[in-house]
Amino acid sequence: MDTVGDWKTLITELKYIEPSKETKQIMLLGFLIENYRYTQRELATLIRITPSQVNVYLKELLQRQYVSSISEGKAKRYIVTESGKWFYRVGMFRLLRELGTLFVSMEVLFSDVKAPLEQYTDVVLYGAGEICQMLIPLLRVWGKRVPVVIDDFSHSKQCMDVPVRQVNEVYEYGHLPLIIASFSSKEQMLSKISGVWRGPIYTFFFDDVEGRVGLKIAGGGKNAV
Repeated sequence: MDTVGDWKTLITELKYIEPSKETKQIMLLGFLIENYRYTQRELATLIRITPSQVNVYLKELLQRQYVSSISEGKAKRYIVTESGKWFYRVGMFRLLRELGTLFVSMEVLFSDVKAPLEQYTDVVLYGAGEICQMLIPLLRVWGKRVPVVIDDFSHSKQCMDVPVRQVNEVYEYGHLPLIIASFSSKEQMLSKISGVWRGPIYTFFFDDVEGRVGLKIAGGGKNAV
């Protein structure tokens, strides 16, 4: 998990939790190790914080001697020191351990979702929110591909690294199984999609006895998009 690309994936997967201040500093160090020429604005975009927060974190890292500053023309650059690299490595170990525990917990929570999907290779998700962000990594571990996410209101072009489209833009995927990735709005979403989606439509339910999420067929397969 040492490349910028891997860091981007990790940060994206953290969207549904709020990283701590220390985690953000570890992210900052990771990007600076990869490329010390990143500007504060670029770092802010990568870590999803404000440029002023980046400035505060850099001052703290300077005080702790985790980075040193140099000048390149008019620009100030930050180089990660040996102690900063050690802080990064230890922090990465803790972070990945915590993420691993979180992922195992998610697998248990969604374990009953796996069996109904075993016959499929590709699965479309409807709803680009928190559940979508949890499901995409799990589906990939289960050997499934998510070619597109449908969302009626999302301003984002991607959920994780999967393109987000509206219903009228995904005709070519209409034969695939679709999961409504929502609890609070699933009835409204089912009503909107059921008349136009050709493939099977699944919705979630919560098993109070087992404390797990299940998946049930709720419609689809009758009408053309």
